[in-house]
Amino acid sequence: MLRFLWDSISLQMLFVFLLVFLLVSDYMKRRKPKDFPPSPFSFPFLGNIQFMFAKDPLLTEKLGDIFSLQAGTQSFVIINGLPLIKEALVTQGENFMDRPEIPLDKDIFSKLGELSIEIGHLWKQQRRFTLTTLRNFGLGKRSLEERIQEECRFLTDAFRDEQGEDHFP
Repeated sequence: MLRFLWDSISLQMLFVFLLVFLLVSDYMKRRKPKDFPPSPFSFPFLGNIQFMFAKDPLLTEKLGDIFSLQAGTQSFVIINGLPLIKEALVTQGENFMDRPEIPLDKDIFSKLGELSIEIGHLWKQQRRFTLTTLRNFGLGKRSLEERIQEECRFLTDAFRDEQGEDHFP
């Protein structure tokens, strides 16, 4: 039975089925929520590569100051104009602070540890601890400069004391 089905399917039919399957799966992966910003026409599998390096403001004239672009399977929301950028990053910073997960970045930078940490609850705690510690040391105060100068004087004095003495066997 299986042999009969395999013999009756032509190579062209197999390629057509494969192409339709890939197009439908690409469409399903790229579906966006109802309230997602508008985007221009995108090519299957490639996305909006035709607009990636465009220098004219064609997209903002057509789609407005907030629109989306697609690069492969990754979606990007583009925000133009100082008031909208300030609204997104300052007023609603909590909603826009997380970084996208890009598989290539994850492969390359996964060995770097904390340097490639994603912004989230742990990052907030570490940032709060770091800022508190730096403030305790005088960050943002004039006394920090005086402390640094004092430590530099101690270091130069230590160099001066060690100068001329041979410490290597």
